[in-house]
Amino acid sequence: GPVVQTIFRLRIGETLGYQAIADRLNLDLDRYPPPEPINPSRAVGKWTHSSVRDILVNPKYTGYMVWNRRATTSAGGRNNPPEEWVWSSRPTHEPLVSIEDFTIAQQVGRRREGSRSRPGPNTACPDARRAYVLRSYLTCAVCDRRMFGKDSRGRVYYVCSPKRAYVPEGHPPSIWIREEPLIKGLSDFFAREIFGSGRRERLQVMLGQVDDTEIQAHQESIKGLERSLQDLQRRQERLLYSLEIMDDPDPLVVRDVNLRAGQLAVQRES
Repeated sequence: GPVVQTIFRLRIGETLGYQAIADRLNLDLDRYPPPEPINPSRAVGKWTHSSVRDILVNPKYTGYMVWNRRATTSAGGRNNPPEEWVWSSRPTHEPLVSIEDFTIAQQVGRRREGSRSRPGPNTACPDARRAYVLRSYLTCAVCDRRMFGKDSRGRVYYVCSPKRAYVPEGHPPSIWIREEPLIKGLSDFFAREIFGSGRRERLQVMLGQVDDTEIQAHQESIKGLERSLQDLQRRQERLLYSLEIMDDPDPLVVRDVNLRAGQLAVQRES
């Protein structure tokens, strides 16, 4: 139980990938014992990418029983989308994670799809010859897609080249940006603004020049966000109350309430 909770904390708090979480757990197997398969001969004695993934995608850790996660008798056993899952009308065992945390953990996978947790060459690809320093940090301002690294004639570029069917209006077929000027600009910025000798004096001057109207606008923004948080809290409470007063809620209603509660939790976290 505590290991499952730790896995969810690492996924949500540090947005680590499956293998990065497995590597963290493998540093202390006495504290984080790996799962034991039904067939002992299949045990590998450590955490793996797949064993971490199996835990993070399993909704039963929320305390509910969940059916129809896979189309076992049709469609070749494919995984069904969450809206087709069938949830029990009430918890059947002690939860290890909340529905909100489970939902947020699934969102992490969508945000970091295709991005590894560690820097350096891709060890999963033996032919990888280069590590891209800014991998996963650059996003195209036109389409909001993450740019990927590409080596061309010894020069490193970051490229946005969406498929033809997904090219938004005003987006060229591809956008290429050299890595060298990006690294130089970042290095100059850190040397001047972050580690520069006059950074404290410069900060004091900037603070003294801040317009009171900007401070007022910032405070109003904080108040608006606080009102939004309070509204989301009330909506969550109303949602749970509507389920609580039902004598025998329909499983479909329970499923919809659970999904909506997860959506509200994601909005609140954002």
